[in-house]
Amino acid sequence: MIVHPELKEAIEDRLKVGWSPEHRRRRRPRGYRRHNRTHIFDVQSPSHRPESVKDRVEFGHWECDLMMFRKEHGKVNVTSLVERVSRYAVVMRNEDRQSKPIMGP
Repeated sequence: MIVHPELKEAIEDRLKVGWSPEHRRRRRPRGYRRHNRTHIFDVQSPSHRPESVKDRVEFGHWECDLMMFRKEHGKVNVTSLVERVSRYAVVMRNEDRQSKPIMGP
């Protein structure tokens, strides 16, 4: 049996202050490492906008962005709405991770 006193002492010191090999994250198999991102369907590309919207001529056209953060940070998602002519911006918290609460009926 090979004994390394410096290593043994370092390990014991860290265990005394609360370090533990049992509290690390478990690795997942390779198949689970892929991100399960949802795909957004029926998306219109900004290049397909009507000319009046592209040129910012008419008031009342809004752009909406949803910024989603990792689930480990809780349900902290931010939605931003920007009116294209005036550049008036509204930023709000979105608890749902979807755009339905913002879009409304």
